[in-house]
Amino acid sequence: MLTSSKRRAAVVAAVAVGFAGFLILSARHQRARAPRKVTIEAMGTFVTIQASSPKAEEAIVAAAAEIDRLERLLSSFIAESDASRISVAAKDTPVAVSPATVEVLQVARKVSSESRGAFDVTVGPLVALWKKAAKAGKAPSDAEIGEAGSKVRWQALHVDAENSTVTKTVEGLTIDLGAVAKGYIAQRAVDELVRLEATSGFVEAGGDIVFLGVRPDGKPWSVGVSDPRNPDTLAEKLLVSDMAVVTSGNYRRFSVIDSKRYSHIIDARTGRPADGPAAVTVVAKDAGVADAWATALSVLGQEGAEAAREADVEYMMYFVEDDELVRVESPGFSRFRSNP
Repeated sequence: MLTSSKRRAAVVAAVAVGFAGFLILSARHQRARAPRKVTIEAMGTFVTIQASSPKAEEAIVAAAAEIDRLERLLSSFIAESDASRISVAAKDTPVAVSPATVEVLQVARKVSSESRGAFDVTVGPLVALWKKAAKAGKAPSDAEIGEAGSKVRWQALHVDAENSTVTKTVEGLTIDLGAVAKGYIAQRAVDELVRLEATSGFVEAGGDIVFLGVRPDGKPWSVGVSDPRNPDTLAEKLLVSDMAVVTSGNYRRFSVIDSKRYSHIIDARTGRPADGPAAVTVVAKDAGVADAWATALSVLGQEGAEAAREADVEYMMYFVEDDELVRVESPGFSRFRSNP
C-alpha cells in the first residue's frame, strides 16, 4: 500500500502529466481566461477538475491533493481512515478524528434526522450482508436481516465537535460514508479552486458535480440527466450555476439474486434494498447535502417530498411505469430545465 506521502506525490504527478498536453498560452490575459481541465482516478471513479483562473494549474493541483487527503480520511476501503477506525472501535470508546470527518458526519446526522432515518451512514452491516448475498446468489433470511439491522442506528453515533471525537453506543455498528462523502469531497475540492482565485470551473466525481460560477463564456453550465430506461440517452438537460447536481438510482448499480433485481441502495429502516424511484436528481447549494438527499429520496420516493423541500433542496424523481417515464419534481425544479 502506498504511504500517504507517496499517494500525495502520485496525485500531484498525475495532475502534472495531465497538463502536459495543453497549449501554453503566452499572453497573461489569455491564461487568465482559458480553462484548464484534468481527469484523475480517485474515490473508485474518474474525477474531472476544471478551473478558469490565473492560477489554474496551482488550483487544480490543490483540488486534487484535497480529494486525496479527504479520501484517505473518509474511505471505508482504507484501513487507517477515520471511517475504518470508527467501524472497528469498541462501543463507548471515543475515536479521535479529523475536523473534516466531524463535519461530514454532522451533515449526515442532519439529513438522517430530516429524512427520519431513510438516510443512515450506520447502514454498513446491512450493506455488507447484501453484498455477501449478491456474491452467493441467495437472498438473506429474515433472521440475518434482523441481526444486521440491530447494529444500524444513526442516533447511536455521537459526534463531539469540540473534542473532535466520535463514539458509537452499539457494538458492531459500522459506518458507510459512500452516500455522502463523494459529494462532500467534491465540494471541498471546489473550495480549493475558489481559494486560488478560480471564478469558473467544476469538479465532477462519478455523477456528483459541483459547478463554480458560470461557464467561461458567461452561460450557465449544462448537465444531462440519463433516461433510466436507457442510460446511454438523455431524458433531460439542466442549466445551473454555482450549484451541485447529484443523481442516484438503481438503473446502473444493482444486483440480481434468484432472478430478482435489487437496488444497491439499502433502506436502513427495513434492512432491505430500496424500492423507490428508478432515478433521483437533486440540486442544492452544497454537494454533501445533495448527495445524502439523493439517497434519502431513492428510499422515500414521494413520501420524502415535504421533508426535502423543508431542507431547501430541489429534486426530480423518475418512476418507470409500463416502460413509460413518470416525472415527479419539487415546485422550484423547473427553473433548472433548459426547456421548461
